[in-house]
Amino acid sequence: MRRMEKVLLLFLTVACAAALHSCGGGGGDSGSSDSSTDDGQTTETSVTEAFPSTLAVSSPFDVVSQSASLKSAKALTSGYSSITSKINTVLSGSSASVCTFDPQSFLSKPSRAECYGPTINYENHPDGTLPNSGQLPSGDLGIWKETESTGEACAAAELNAQMEGVSFQTEAAMTSVASMVCTANVNGAWPPAAGSSIDLTTLATPISATNVTFSKATISLDSAGEVWLYDLAFVYTDTSSVSHSIAVQLSHDSTSTGGTGRFTYYADDTFSGGNCPTSDVTLNGSLVYSVSGTDVDLQSRIGYFCGRGSVGIGSDGLVDPMYTYTSYSKGWANNFSVFTANFDSSTLAGQYSYRWQAGPGDSNTRVFNIGVNSTTPLTGEAWFGFGDQIWTSDECINGFYCSWAGPGNTHAISKYAQRQNVTLNTVTGLVEPTNSAASDIIYAPTNACTYDGSGTFRYDRDLDGDYTDETAATNVVTATLTTGLVLDLYAAQDTNGDGTATMCETIQSRGITQPVAPSYSNAYTGSTHP
Repeated sequence: MRRMEKVLLLFLTVACAAALHSCGGGGGDSGSSDSSTDDGQTTETSVTEAFPSTLAVSSPFDVVSQSASLKSAKALTSGYSSITSKINTVLSGSSASVCTFDPQSFLSKPSRAECYGPTINYENHPDGTLPNSGQLPSGDLGIWKETESTGEACAAAELNAQMEGVSFQTEAAMTSVASMVCTANVNGAWPPAAGSSIDLTTLATPISATNVTFSKATISLDSAGEVWLYDLAFVYTDTSSVSHSIAVQLSHDSTSTGGTGRFTYYADDTFSGGNCPTSDVTLNGSLVYSVSGTDVDLQSRIGYFCGRGSVGIGSDGLVDPMYTYTSYSKGWANNFSVFTANFDSSTLAGQYSYRWQAGPGDSNTRVFNIGVNSTTPLTGEAWFGFGDQIWTSDECINGFYCSWAGPGNTHAISKYAQRQNVTLNTVTGLVEPTNSAASDIIYAPTNACTYDGSGTFRYDRDLDGDYTDETAATNVVTATLTTGLVLDLYAAQDTNGDGTATMCETIQSRGITQPVAPSYSNAYTGSTHP
């Protein structure tokens, strides 16, 4: 799945070398346009200070091609750089046709890679009581195959798929605010004076967005000339004639280089097959960030709350995972995720964590811990396992469930995790396993994570849809027999010598620390949950 291909077709003029991070600084000059207001004053400095123009939310493994011809050598760049390039094109626009955004992107949702968490048929499960044959549900088995059919490392493919929704959503939120700056500039109203605001709904040239009716569009600057507040609210009518109320707020403090701030956004939508009483939901998202030069710290949170018009944002302006449907009739019940990252935007080197939970009743989150190196081409190490529930601040992987939903499951976590070492292939444009020994992912779907072949247990390890052709060589997972597959999960180690082995310290010993979310103290002025 090559995310952002359609976006890149719009930005083929961006000059990048073939290496992933050759577009240093997040893909551009941070809105450094030479466009001028009616009095000839350049808007470059004001735009740069007023907006986080080098900020984006993207998987570090999201790589796209800038080549219009698939027959020629691909010029690769990161999804991060592609998004910031798009935002800056709008931000520095000097004509009304550029002052636009795609409201449909607010309704994007996460997906899943085929190599991750497949459904698996099985019979005669050793942990079960009759009936002990059936199908293991999707989403519970972690990294099952080393690669996607494309050759992409499964850890990269799954992280890209999971983050596709939040990446598009935050891009839409940021581009919608950039379109406000663009519109004010086109009308000669930019920038607002300190202590004043601009009402874009009264300007001669309106914000350009298809099938959108705006109810609020204001830009304010505090009396000190430091904190910028953007408020946007509108109704978007999609191609099926369904209306969606959407709102965005950005508070940006320009007192530091690059700035600190907070985005919040919500969008009415539908979610079929979830845990809410109806399919009507509200997506609530927030992004807190701190940018200093090329150093970026951020945390994104998104959750699907029951009912339309459900506001899931706390008094701090961030989506609140404690506001669950089990406690509130309009709390979240479907898919809550948290993405935290500390990295260098010019190389993407840094620490990343992505956690998600399908519903508030789940006992654990699924977690990716990822370290990206400062290398050309990109290299890194990805870990997958299970962690604490989503409302905790702990980004650690605690262990692994080899039989989350199998018969007779004990839900006792094992001190294992899955690991993949990955490298960007600059020819294929895929983040692939580094070598034949780069992946620690093999286990049997049993409580013990192994199966010695002494019974009649069979399961569809090769995912061909038929477990009747499985043999001992494909079903046996043991560390003692010479036949079959060897258990190849990464075991916890006592690396700090305290007598207790944990996965968190094991992963940290590999140079991968849990990223820390930045804080932002300016008061939130939007709607919060009751």
